[in-house]
Amino acid sequence: MLILLSVFIILAPSCDFFTPSDDDGKIYLLAFGLEYNEKLNKLENTVLDMRGVTSAFEALAKNYGKDYEIVAYTDDDVGLGSTFSIERITTGGIDREVFSPMDVENVDDELLAALDASFSTTPMEGDIFILYYAGHGEDGTGAPVIYYEENDGKMNYKTLPLRKLIDYVQSHNSNTLMIMDSCYSGMAVEEDEIGDLLDPITAFGNLFSEITGKENAKFKDFVITAAHYNQLSYDSDPYIGKDGSDRHGAFTYQVLKYLGYDFESESGVYGNNNRTITVSGMYESALDGISSQMKLMMMPDARKTRYDLVLFSPNFKN
Repeated sequence: MLILLSVFIILAPSCDFFTPSDDDGKIYLLAFGLEYNEKLNKLENTVLDMRGVTSAFEALAKNYGKDYEIVAYTDDDVGLGSTFSIERITTGGIDREVFSPMDVENVDDELLAALDASFSTTPMEGDIFILYYAGHGEDGTGAPVIYYEENDGKMNYKTLPLRKLIDYVQSHNSNTLMIMDSCYSGMAVEEDEIGDLLDPITAFGNLFSEITGKENAKFKDFVITAAHYNQLSYDSDPYIGKDGSDRHGAFTYQVLKYLGYDFESESGVYGNNNRTITVSGMYESALDGISSQMKLMMMPDARKTRYDLVLFSPNFKN
């Protein structure tokens, strides 16, 4: 074990710990914000969470000179004559579309296909594809409760299997990041890159193989969640007591804070482009920022890896 630890200490600092996006790469964001409008256990802050995340990423993309494309899916009453709506925000402007619930029979495939088709281009290597979800997570599976329709006077709720969502995100050739603010969201955190940490011999052996292997630079899929697989996520952190903490989920509030969000104006901040923003920074900020009282009930989780994904940076070069 001491030999393996020594090898790790020697080799680790020399390996590529950062997975950068291309300087000219595009930011893609698919954001879900569902409040359920009294049709299910209503969530008070999820739509504002989603709109905060889209605003923050739009401002950051502009600040760092990156092209961007944002697709926002919500059940918010936006006056478009449909239960659900899609809003597409691109570098060139804003398009608003109506997504009718009558169009979807097979949520597993048709809903994702419809949302994916809302992007005008396809994420490629060097881009970053981000999925943000704020809504209910199904007990025991973590599956997002993503769709409902009325049938014989009753509301029929449909979940999207979490495996389908993960596979969809990771099917992109770009770097990917899932940010999940929902109950049991830790279900989305898959096996760590270096294997079972309860078996240290195997773990360090796998790490050595990864460091020296030809594929070590291709790690591309990152996940951050509001809670572990057996925990709930909460609509606010009442122990923070700061501006905006009552209007945003306990986890998403910390994510927005890390992204430089202005809680007074509820908008992303323009002109802020002097720091490097990474996935590990986002996770550590959420972990550190949630109140100690809330940590007794929920703890952010992440896919553990020796790599870090640079989302924005003023000086990071490939």
